[in-house]
Amino acid sequence: AARLRSSGVVVVVFRYQHDQRKCLSRWNSFWARWFYCEGQDCGCLPSGNNFWKASELPKFPIGSIPVNRLSVQRAPNPGDIHWEEVGVARKTRLKMFAKTNLVMLLLICISFGICYG
Repeated sequence: AARLRSSGVVVVVFRYQHDQRKCLSRWNSFWARWFYCEGQDCGCLPSGNNFWKASELPKFPIGSIPVNRLSVQRAPNPGDIHWEEVGVARKTRLKMFAKTNLVMLLLICISFGICYG
């Protein structure tokens, strides 16, 4: 077990949508993106404004020392993922990419020749 390495990705499933939105607003606010800290509401503005800088966001510990910053993002919808491409080897994907781009380059050259040749 000591030799296992983590990918560094964690998938979290929320029971309620308002919990997900609250988590995303905490970790993707202005203060979180630029200064890695939470925002605090200003009393004269509507609630949830996060106008003032507040305490630092928690970090992931390595051993007992919190070192790594966390980043939170919403996962894409299942319909937006190309599930067929998930299991394709990298070498095969590069071959398909090269073939597609060579065909497009050929079509551009033919079009250029027709227009200006």
